[in-house]
Amino acid sequence: MIATGKNVARHAGARDTTVVVRPFTTSDVPLIYKWITDGRRVDRERGKEAEALLEELYQHIAASDFVNAFMLLEGTIPICAIDVCKASQDVISLYTDCHPGDYLLSLTHGCPMLFLHGAMRMAVGYFFTYPEVGRLLVQTPVVSNEWHHLLTKCGFSIQAKIQTPFREGIVYCCTRTSYREAI
Repeated sequence: MIATGKNVARHAGARDTTVVVRPFTTSDVPLIYKWITDGRRVDRERGKEAEALLEELYQHIAASDFVNAFMLLEGTIPICAIDVCKASQDVISLYTDCHPGDYLLSLTHGCPMLFLHGAMRMAVGYFFTYPEVGRLLVQTPVVSNEWHHLLTKCGFSIQAKIQTPFREGIVYCCTRTSYREAI
């Protein structure tokens, strides 16, 4: 399974920026909860319950042998949470073609998509440093120009439109070759 702890450096314009992929910890839960609920009115009691459930979810992820959670930071600033799981062990495998070595990325971000491009490219490159990773998959909402633009800049292309019990979406796929061609 993919491990954590590597730092990835990149040059961005006139400044050097360090992109860090680090393990997700339960101390990150309040930030993720804020990102998820930002701009929404949430009843205080229900909000506390929801945050506790989110923490419980990440405790289960930490104990899992097929999913890992990471935080993507630009410098010291968290910009995105990335959950990575074996695609064959996710519901997505029932709706699209998955191969051994396919990993599904689920992203929760707290900044505008525009700021994710460079960091996301570095994160995709980081995941491809693991030999067990053959392809990376991402499921997005059906109509999302922002996601399409972000993912294609990182080497992803549309694999399929799917309808799961949870949502309709588009599955994007990235290989080592398409990643190298994109950067």
